[in-house]
Amino acid sequence: MSTKASLNYCVDDASGTSAHLYDECLAPADSAVYLELSGVSELSVDVTTHGTNLTVAIPRELAAGLRLIPAHKGKG
Repeated sequence: MSTKASLNYCVDDASGTSAHLYDECLAPADSAVYLELSGVSELSVDVTTHGTNLTVAIPRELAAGLRLIPAHKGKG
């Protein structure tokens, strides 16, 4: 049985990259949410004494589908 509660899910059809933003049902209300990315081609991890920095390149259409950036409006 899954304890994931989906908050948002999006697939970039051109690249096949997908993103799933979810919450854990049994976790406290103030706990973190999770972002799972599949099909990612570029990833950078930098571990420092202050923590870990993770940089992931995702297609613009996927970012727009997640409402992280405005949807692209074609040139007109």
